Amino acid sequence: MYAYFNYIHILYIILFFVLLIIFHRLLKGKSLIVQKIVLLLLVAVSAFFEFSDVFRYLEFGTKTLFYNLPLFACDLNIFILPLAILRTGRKDTLNKFVLYYVTTGPCFTLLIPEISENVYTWYSNEILGTFLPHSIYIIVAILYLKFNHIRCSPSKPYKVLSCMLVILTIVHIFNLILIFTDIFPDANYMFTGKAPPMAWANILANALGYRNKYIRSYFLLVLGYTLLTTIAFLIHKCLDKNFTHVSCA
Repeated sequence: MYAYFNYIHILYIILFFVLLIIFHRLLKGKSLIVQKIVLLLLVAVSAFFEFSDVFRYLEFGTKTLFYNLPLFACDLNIFILPLAILRTGRKDTLNKFVLYYVTTGPCFTLLIPEISENVYTWYSNEILGTFLPHSIYIIVAILYLKFNHIRCSPSKPYKVLSCMLVILTIVHIFNLILIFTDIFPDANYMFTGKAPPMAWANILANALGYRNKYIRSYFLLVLGYTLLTTIAFLIHKCLDKNFTHVSCA
């Protein structure tokens, strides 16, 4: 049975590094088109898990289609990564989005997934369907940046933050629609419906307007992504100063 940092959890974390090494060696030196195809196929594996969840409870009614939509930050990577891989020309903000967000969210999930302990086996959908797709998101992001020789400038971090906040706002509005129409009263995509089950998160959420039925945890997430972007920017800037700048492709 799975538990935080028991052998199953640790083996899945090790699996991430094993897969990263395997696909890096497999694709290193291959043509750009081959690299793109394989990376897109990897994203398709994650998409399979995400969309299978959407239809998982369809036998209990059409409302269940709204219970597992790919509208969490990590799940949105099944759309963001193909867009980054396939789009040509300059895409500074998109590449910085991959650098700042596509990797960080899945890393948190690999380390601290919200999964009940001592309930699920290692091969269950809750375990395999969490660790494998999130591992793939990070692997594809790293290999995409590496194989395309992309190293973004840390300048203007507010642009990538603005994109993230627009996505957050759209998802929050969608949550409210699902809640107020009673289609999905517990809608909590991007955690804007209610704060993660941690004491400090609930304290902050209450201070930032959680009791308001329209605000809920929206401003908690705004603060969270602002802090995440700031930290990513500072680390990025610190590392970038040691290199000659090459703009995002």
